[in-house]
Amino acid sequence: MKYFTDVIEFNKEMTSLEKILQIKGFVMESDHAYAYTMQYDEAFADVKEWLINNGYKGELKHLGAFEVVAVYGLYDSNKIDYNDMLEKLLNEAKSQI
Repeated sequence: MKYFTDVIEFNKEMTSLEKILQIKGFVMESDHAYAYTMQYDEAFADVKEWLINNGYKGELKHLGAFEVVAVYGLYDSNKIDYNDMLEKLLNEAKSQI
């Protein structure tokens, strides 16, 4: 792990994040606090590595959008495409204004 440092807390939060990802195919800031950290490549790498090492099957990507405020998220491109994820992020940004 390069970005996250508390392994116990990280494992706990990742279990929660993985459940959301399995159900929805994406995780945004309103779903889980770690989504905001997807703006950092090292944070995304930590999350992706944990998910893969714990059996997640899918194509993980991270994305950000800006609509007065910046928002970030993680998604499985096998479950949701780029354009749909971008639209969800823009709606998320509007809801934060």
